[in-house]
Amino acid sequence: MHIGRFWLKPIALLALIACTMMFGTTVLAADSIQMMGTVLTVSQQLKTDKSGQHIVLTARLTGSDSQPMSDESISFGEMQSFMGNENLIPLGSGVTNALGTVSFTYVPLVTGTHTVRVFFSGDGNYLGSQSSIVVNVTSVTPPPNGDAPLTLASISCWVLLAVGIVVAVVWILLAAVIVGVRRSISHASR
Repeated sequence: MHIGRFWLKPIALLALIACTMMFGTTVLAADSIQMMGTVLTVSQQLKTDKSGQHIVLTARLTGSDSQPMSDESISFGEMQSFMGNENLIPLGSGVTNALGTVSFTYVPLVTGTHTVRVFFSGDGNYLGSQSSIVVNVTSVTPPPNGDAPLTLASISCWVLLAVGIVVAVVWILLAAVIVGVRRSISHASR
């Protein structure tokens, strides 16, 4: 039995060395893979018809070698300010064609300057990239019922008011509970 234990340690050590060499080579090969950079550009084309103003945004994705990248997912989003913070509002997404381009029709709800961001998240071979474009909207088509669209900026004061009311009610309820507990304690101690 003593001899069996003696041989077990060198065999285990050899197995460990063999596994380390085998998997170590694989890890080193994976570490040497370089991911390619990407370039994402975006352009706009203003279109106006009887339904109002809309903008066709066209994104083009190329590798760092300037070759178009097809079948890649591109996301579009609009930056909006809400309660002092900039937030990205998703607008939609699309897949690039053989030329590396994808188009998205953006229909703004309010006039003014809008910043649209375009993203490529990357994949196993390519790094992600992003681009943005500023869109100046001069006219919009009102909704059929004539009401103006509800935007984040227009509801921020109402949100603050609602939060303030909720906080006040919570404090009042908390005060009532504290008073009730004190009364119960004072009655119990008599």
